[in-house]
Amino acid sequence: MEPHPNGFVPSINNSVAIGFGLDWGRYNHRCWWKDNRDLSGSCSNNQFLVPVVMQWNFFFTKAFSLFGEPGLAVRHSRWSWPNGRCAGPNGPVVCDYNDSDTGIEPVFFVGGRLGNEKVSFTFRLGWPYASVGASFFL
Repeated sequence: MEPHPNGFVPSINNSVAIGFGLDWGRYNHRCWWKDNRDLSGSCSNNQFLVPVVMQWNFFFTKAFSLFGEPGLAVRHSRWSWPNGRCAGPNGPVVCDYNDSDTGIEPVFFVGGRLGNEKVSFTFRLGWPYASVGASFFL
């Protein structure tokens, strides 16, 4: 959506838009019981983010532009720790530990776009992740 096609600075080629996204990330890492790293094991996490950002675009040529994107994202994380540690009556016991969490967090990205009338490649770096994408225009 492009609610302000002339941007905040009318003397340069810029625009302001609202961006929506759906991002997924999966990673594996080491989990441990409280602060005891001796009780550790392999665990995994799936994270889904639905960001809504204000995108300020700066167009340098027909093929190249840069942008900044501040906004908010709804984040849902689900992690799994097979053979993990859970609270037992006499201390930690081995268990399959699974949990999830949903929240809202700030996001901020800077990026660039390179393309033509048929395809565009987008590169984004920021908080909480970096991404690469492609758009194909029919």
